[in-house]
This record gives sequence, structure tokens and C-alpha cells, in this order.
Amino acid sequence: MLAAGATLVACVAYNPSPINPAVVLQQQSDKTVDLPAVRSEIARLAPESEWDGHRWDSLALLAAALTANPDIANARAAVSTAQAEAKAADQSPGPALSLTTEYAFNAPEASPWLFGIASDFTIDTGVRRQSRVDIAGLNARIALFDYLDTVWSVRLTIRRAMTEILLTQQEILIANDLTDIRRRQLLAMEHRVSAGAASYVELQRVRADLAANQRLLADVNSRAAAAMLSLAAAIGVSVDTLDSRELDWPDIGTPHRYTDPLPESCQSESLLARSDVARASLAYDQSESALHSAIAAQYPALHIGPGYTWERGLKKLPFSLGLVLPPLDFNRAAIDAANARLAEAGSKLEATVSSALNALELAQHNYRAAWTQFEKSQQQRRFEEQLAAQAEARLSAGAMDRIDWSIAQLASLMAKLDEIAAIQSVRDSETLLEDTLRRPLDGPELAIKADQPIPRGHPCQPDRL
Repeated sequence: MLAAGATLVACVAYNPSPINPAVVLQQQSDKTVDLPAVRSEIARLAPESEWDGHRWDSLALLAAALTANPDIANARAAVSTAQAEAKAADQSPGPALSLTTEYAFNAPEASPWLFGIASDFTIDTGVRRQSRVDIAGLNARIALFDYLDTVWSVRLTIRRAMTEILLTQQEILIANDLTDIRRRQLLAMEHRVSAGAASYVELQRVRADLAANQRLLADVNSRAAAAMLSLAAAIGVSVDTLDSRELDWPDIGTPHRYTDPLPESCQSESLLARSDVARASLAYDQSESALHSAIAAQYPALHIGPGYTWERGLKKLPFSLGLVLPPLDFNRAAIDAANARLAEAGSKLEATVSSALNALELAQHNYRAAWTQFEKSQQQRRFEEQLAAQAEARLSAGAMDRIDWSIAQLASLMAKLDEIAAIQSVRDSETLLEDTLRRPLDGPELAIKADQPIPRGHPCQPDRL
């Protein structure tokens, strides 16, 4: 009775904590970047890094996302839940207690009453207990890898959004110049048509080119706005709190080429370090533990039941031994199901490794192809700039009219747009390569400590040209 009373005293009380979706909506709408929290997060992630609180590089944006992104917060809560469940699984089930009383009419003894207490303890040892603990522990580790995947996905979203925003800023400047030259060209062509030196068809073609440039400018502005929305969503704040002018990526337009994206000797190490491969491996271990548990369940479970009885003046200490028998098929059906799940987990692991290997090969191929195109666009841009400079000189000397000059200038600007598109392709291929390796290859994230959600650069870091 004292033990039962102590148990009741130690019980945790339930305090209702309802959540109002309207309040959550308002909180999310009003959420802003917490600068002290970001600074603290940067200090935790990369103690050697310094942040001025104004320029937002990819490390600062990642730190902001770790403090405000709701998906990251949810994944972090899932880790805490899984760890708590793993701790709970390590606890043995409590005993069952039963109190009995009996009154005997016309009892020959001195007292007609019988009082007794009986208990039932499950012998929680062996494979049954170990399998339960192992499965819960593996669940906690899987939840941790899910959290790492969530953080990594947010980091990739930030990188893609930054690439889009900063490159579209350059595209907008060029598109505005294109539109301005098109207007000059249209005005010059109208004078030609009035003088009878050009046809109306040529005039309409120039008008169509101007309209195309205006549509291009509208499309670039739309992509820039969409990228800002994506960046705000990745951080977990309103887009009104962000300013694209504060984004910091100094060498966005001058990517560095790696001599070899990844040496062959490091491919196995890289693939096995991926969180999705590790998670699939843990899922296989979990299925194996479940199979052990199913095999153990074909044997009886043991229960012991010590007790105490006061029977009309006599004191007794009864003891019972109980067996929980397995199903009539000796748990064959459950074992077959566990074997099937184990085979499925093995196939899943093989498919994950194969998919990671294919993704790495594709990423390396795309990286090389993007760089080939980028080098060609650089050559074409330099060539068109030379022609544009020559046209500018001839126009100043009166040896070229405005129409021919505008054609050369437009070709130079279009070559610059093509080069920006090639830079975008290179940066996208870098992001894809980082995703396959689950490691940053460039940027301030290389300063992150090894024990943090985003690991530092790969130990087999590729060399730059």
C-alpha cells in the first residue's frame, strides 16, 4: 500500500495546452529574423566565423533558418520525441497488483475474514527486451537523420534562391539596357522608314524585338520575386523582412572549376556518408531486430507472482509462475511477415545506394557539361564585346549609323545574358553535386564544425583550377 501511494504521489499531472490555429497563423505572419539568435547560431556552428549583422551570406541565412524555419523545428521536435520514446522503451513494464478480500459465513475460525494481495511481474529480459530497446533506439537515430535531411534540404533551397536572386539582378540590368537600345533602334528605324530607306516590315520586326525584350524583363522580375519568396519560406519569415541588396556572395559570377568533382577513391566514402543511405541501413537493422523479436515470441513469456494472504488468522505467502503461450502457429505468421519486411528493407537499402551512385554520376556529368557551355559563353561574350567596342568607335568617328551600332550593342548584351545563363547552369550543377555528396564544396559553410547538422567540406575536397 505504501508503494502504491508513493507511485500515485510521483505521477505527473496533465495540464491542457490547446493550440489555436488562428494564433499560429498570426505568429507566422509576424515572424521576423531574430538577429541575436542568428548571431548565437553562427557562433555555435562556426566559431571562427565573424558576422557584421548586415551582410547575409549563405552561412548567416542557414543560421537564420535554424532559428525560424518551422520544418526544421518540427524535425527537431521529432528527434526529441524519438529520443524520449527510446528512453521509455528501456523501462520494464510495471507489476500488476490485485487486492482480494473474502467473508465466510459461519466460519469455525476466530475471524471470518480473508485478505490478500497478489502481484504479477513480467520477466523482461533477453531478446524480447533487447529487441524493443534496439528498435526504439534505431527510431531515434532515424529521426536524427530525418532532421539532418530537412536541414540539408533547407540549405539547398537557400543556395538555389540566392543564386537566382543575385543572377537575376544582373539580368535585370542587362534587360533594361536591351530595352533602352531597342527603343533607340525603333526610333532610328522610324526615321529610316519616313525617309524611304527602310521598309515597314523592318520596322515591325524591330517593334517585335522590343516587345520580346519587355517580356524578357517582366519574366526576369517575376523570377526574382519568386526566388525571394522561396528564400523567405526557407528561412521561415515574411518576404517583407528580407532585402535582396543585403545578400552577400561576392564570387557568384566567377565560379571556380574543380579539376575533378570527386576522385574515384572517395566515391564509396561519400555515398556511405549520405544520410539517406544511413537511414536505409538503420531501417534494415530495425527490421532485423523486429525479426529477432518475432522469433523470440514463439517461446512462452514468463511471469512470476509473489503475494501475501491473511486467511482468518493464518499468514500465507503464495507464489505463482505463469506462462503466456505463443499463438497456435508458434508465431510462424509473424515470423514470415518479419522476414518479408527484412527482405524489403534490404531491397530498399540496395535501391538507395544504387540511386545515390547514379545521382553522383549524373551530377558529375552535368557539372562537366555546364562548364563546357560556360567556357563557350565566355568566349562568345568576349568576341561580341570586341565587336561592340569597334562599333562604338566607328559611331563616334561617323563611320557607322545608329542602326548598325545598335545591332552590335544588342549582340554584346545578348551574349552577356547567355553567359549569365551559363553561370546559372554551373551553379545549379554545383548544387546538384553538393546534394549527391551531402557536403558543401564552397562558401562560408566550409567553416562549420564537423559535429553540426551541415558537415564541413568533404575530406576528399576536389582541387580547383
